[in-house]
Amino acid sequence: GMWKANKLPQVLKPYSLDLEKIGLTNKTCENWNIEPQVGFFLKGQCVYLSKNLFPKLWTKNGQTTENIMRGTLCNGNECAKKFQQAYEPQTPLTDEPHKGAVASTTAGSAYGHTYIVSHVFKDQSILIIEQNTPLSGANTIPPTKCDYNYRIITKNEYYGNTKFFTPKTYQLKTNTKN
Repeated sequence: GMWKANKLPQVLKPYSLDLEKIGLTNKTCENWNIEPQVGFFLKGQCVYLSKNLFPKLWTKNGQTTENIMRGTLCNGNECAKKFQQAYEPQTPLTDEPHKGAVASTTAGSAYGHTYIVSHVFKDQSILIIEQNTPLSGANTIPPTKCDYNYRIITKNEYYGNTKFFTPKTYQLKTNTKN
């Protein structure tokens, strides 16, 4: 399934990261402060969501890590590697998702896609947060910006075409549950 941010079924809310609690307001670009100068089109891309969300989720010594990604450019299929290089070059990318990980997949288009893992279920399917789908971002009609949707992806859908980066020396914020 795929759901707009405000239409996530109640049964999935315990597994969702609550972006409002960390300051990423759906459909307003307030607090989407990584590269705020980029144009409307880029603010509707999957990369813009990952670049703004990941640094708000991961902290070091209680501080957000927003400056780490400033100026970093990536297509969706390159973001996990770029984040890894910026955060922890010594931590390898993996095929295994973890809560809070940034993902890069080659599926979908020549540029790939990036998203953030919200939860990993026992069957290894994952609840993700993404932008630039039929429900959010540049692909909607009319196009939107600074919004996101949730989607469940099965292991068969991501395994073999997706790499994940989960930092080891940073802490995942715990106040992000709905």
